[in-house]
Amino acid sequence: MRIELGNNLIPVKLALVKALSAVLNWFNKLNPTVKKWITYILAATAVAMILVGVIIAMAGAFLILTAAAAAFEIGAAPLLGIIALIILAIIAIAAAVFFVIKYWKQISSFAVRIWNDVYKAVAHAASNVVHAWDNAYHAVKSTWDAIYKAISTAVNEVVMAIAHAWQNVVHSFDNVLHALDI
Repeated sequence: MRIELGNNLIPVKLALVKALSAVLNWFNKLNPTVKKWITYILAATAVAMILVGVIIAMAGAFLILTAAAAAFEIGAAPLLGIIALIILAIIAIAAAVFFVIKYWKQISSFAVRIWNDVYKAVAHAASNVVHAWDNAYHAVKSTWDAIYKAISTAVNEVVMAIAHAWQNVVHSFDNVLHALDI
């Protein structure tokens, strides 16, 4: 069962590795300006997603706290403290965005270095997987070919021996009939 599962999954994994290698090759062949803009867009998207997530979480928390405060008849002061924390979180996120923009060259060069290292590692790993698969395939194929050849040779020799023995029996029977003049 494990071998069958492995045999079914290995082609899928190889296809994924080849596809990922193709994407990595495509990205590495891009113009540095295009790479830079892709990085900008991805970073802006990440920041926007974080901001949207934080705002949604804070709005949900505010609604829950307001409902809880109303249920327990708590005053507005604690809620104002929570609102202040939300505002501080938004300011912290804005500061993070500011520093990302300010140090963008350092961040992007670091990201490019990391990307190149990841690309090299994935390409090397993919190459090793393909090489290992090829070696395993050729080893199994050569073993199977040797087994097939051995069995085929043995069967052919047995058939030839039986045919030779049969010819000897027929020839002997002919000699006996010929000697008896029948």
